Amino acid sequence: FQWNPAGLAQLKYPELTLLHLAYFADIYDECVGFGTPSRGQGLGLGLTWLNVAAFNSTLDPSAVKGSASDYALSGAYALNLSKELQIGGVVRTILSNLASNASFGGSVDAGALFTPFGRNLSLAVVAQNLGIQTAYETQSDPLPITLRFGAAFHLYRANDERWLNVVL
Repeated sequence: FQWNPAGLAQLKYPELTLLHLAYFADIYDECVGFGTPSRGQGLGLGLTWLNVAAFNSTLDPSAVKGSASDYALSGAYALNLSKELQIGGVVRTILSNLASNASFGGSVDAGALFTPFGRNLSLAVVAQNLGIQTAYETQSDPLPITLRFGAAFHLYRANDERWLNVVL
């Protein structure tokens, strides 16, 4: 549900996602997420966090080092409106730390998946980060509102196994 929460409605079995990504300069991006089907619906819970190791942001070598981190706790829900249409949403709470300052916020995402001609073609739309974030002291840090569209064409083998996805 990090990309489009409507996909939770398509789950057939519970799924667990674990991510550890090490960037340069001791920056780490972590994620744990769990999604499960429930009577034609999907439920999800996730935690993401980004940590930056302590750093000196001045030219003074004796300056106190600062660090940065972002945490987001998300809950998601999706349902099948019909065989061809799934919708879903995410509610998220956000905590950001920069040096000794903190900022709190919340956001929602909303998405839809549409398969108009059976399972071979999927169309998607999602709006992300619709919400607010408080300021670090006097400097605000607005959330990056994103609107995405996508399409996928799925090719299947004779044994009904998907073997190629062409994605736009």
